[in-house]
Amino acid sequence: MLVNFVSAKMYATVFLVCLAVLPPLLGYCVTYEAAVLSVPQASKLFNTELAADTLYLVTGMFTASLGVLLTAVNVGLLFAVWRRCNSQTVSFFDGLETICRCQMSGCANLTAMYLFPSLTIVYLQAVFFTLMGLKRGKKYTEQKWRELVREHEFYSDSRRSMW
Repeated sequence: MLVNFVSAKMYATVFLVCLAVLPPLLGYCVTYEAAVLSVPQASKLFNTELAADTLYLVTGMFTASLGVLLTAVNVGLLFAVWRRCNSQTVSFFDGLETICRCQMSGCANLTAMYLFPSLTIVYLQAVFFTLMGLKRGKKYTEQKWRELVREHEFYSDSRRSMW
């Protein structure tokens, strides 16, 4: 039982790190690839290598700053969700850990295949609760987060309850 608990905590931690870093990194890679593909067209347009290299440098700086901006926005959103979903009963991380523990299959590879998409859906629900909670208050967000965690716990065969 201890192995599943440690694994659930590990999955929740890895998910949060990936959530903070991967989307901006993927956006950066896509825009950087577009910049690399546009350089040959720029060298044909300007007929000089210097102009194409300058365009390449400016585009590279733009994509780097865009990646930093996206990372800052993404981490800020994660922080806002974390703060709004925390309550005295269940914190955001404890809720993610409970959901991970309830969805463990016993095989790490199989669990990783379906757990990260499932946690992404849970996180998007938490973002929605946070946005709705801006108008309705923090108690609303806390209540919805508790209900979401309880729902996952109710439909699992896990006998350990955090309530």
